[in-house]
Amino acid sequence: FGIIRTWINRKGVAKILITIVILGLVSILIDWTADTYTHHHFVALALAPTVIVLGIGFSGILNTVKSKYSLNFLISFLGICFYLYIAREPRNQTQTLPFAPYKDVAKHLKQRAETGDEMHVVCYGFGGKMMKFYYPNCTYVKNKEELLLEINKSKNSQKKLTVILGYLEINRKHPEHKDGIPLIKSNEKFHKSREFSGLDPLFKFEVIRAIDPA
Repeated sequence: FGIIRTWINRKGVAKILITIVILGLVSILIDWTADTYTHHHFVALALAPTVIVLGIGFSGILNTVKSKYSLNFLISFLGICFYLYIAREPRNQTQTLPFAPYKDVAKHLKQRAETGDEMHVVCYGFGGKMMKFYYPNCTYVKNKEELLLEINKSKNSQKKLTVILGYLEINRKHPEHKDGIPLIKSNEKFHKSREFSGLDPLFKFEVIRAIDPA
């Protein structure tokens, strides 16, 4: 009842207290929401429009006795609902997809190795060095010549050649890496076993396996 008495006697103070409480609750809500996301950049991008909309809404909350401010609050509420609706897909992707799927690819390869699958793993081109950081058992290859050498090594060791290829569009245009892409993407030599996507379409990695000769 203290807030009611304060509102009756000193509306200015009551408005400040209400604003502080609401901002505190919003801060807790944003912090809780951010913790549900693997990557917080989506939440960070959402802060600017949210603050603008909430700013309009606060004017309505603190002046609900005036019809025009009540309308502002209604517009603010509808704006938040509309934003949540149109942003539902990227929001869901941010909760489920990694920024770049290096860890997911490495986890997949480790699981395959633990099941007894003997692989000769090659990390090709752009993104290959970073992939080697997450999965040290792979060999970094930068062009077709080196790829052919690894193909021969896999045949000699009788291990299944597995190529990890990411950033396909970049590798297709890169002067040092592009000559090996047609071979890797050849349906006669290789087939795609798995695909791992990231938030950015460029951050898509393919696990490509060599086809055993008939």
